[in-house]
Amino acid sequence: MLHLLQSGQLDIPAPQQAAMTDRTLLPAEHQALSQLITRLAALTGETPTELWESLHRMMGLKSGDPIPARHFPLLSQFLQSHLTLSQQGHPTLATLTAVLKHPVHGEQQQAVEQYCRQHFAAGSQTPLTSAQVNAVLQYLFIYRLSRTQSQHQTPDVRLLQPVTHQLIATEHEPRPVRAARSTLVIGLFVAVVLVVIWLLAR
Repeated sequence: MLHLLQSGQLDIPAPQQAAMTDRTLLPAEHQALSQLITRLAALTGETPTELWESLHRMMGLKSGDPIPARHFPLLSQFLQSHLTLSQQGHPTLATLTAVLKHPVHGEQQQAVEQYCRQHFAAGSQTPLTSAQVNAVLQYLFIYRLSRTQSQHQTPDVRLLQPVTHQLIATEHEPRPVRAARSTLVIGLFVAVVLVVIWLLAR
């Protein structure tokens, strides 16, 4: 092999440059996101650190990990949509999709509508709470993000499990309701057992 190299009969391919989509955020891109996060923090009362952590979790990254540059457009749209919707009183799914820079259509529209029906029993004109709006935006963000990874990959499993956080939290059943329901189930079970014992004793 050394002889082949010296004689020029063996070609060594030049190292390939990394694709543009594999680079991390440029300082200007990071600064643009920081400005959006600062504005959103002023509206929501959260700290910029908490918002950054939320974004990292949605991308499946650890806090402080470099952010791939290919996510910059989606992150910008996500934050800008939050800023707009945070200033609206009772947005609906229709108004939510209307503020998006790149509107949903086709498969995305059907997926978002199905998500709202399954999780909130909400239609396109049903007023959404702040937590529901956050969950829908997060769903759409991950839905689109999963399609930037590879055309051969299926949607991320996290689509059905939104991150639990104030910025992107789904509404949960109140604790007293859950406790009362558990007590009722236990009471019914005990009653059934007693009836069975009574019948067997006859």
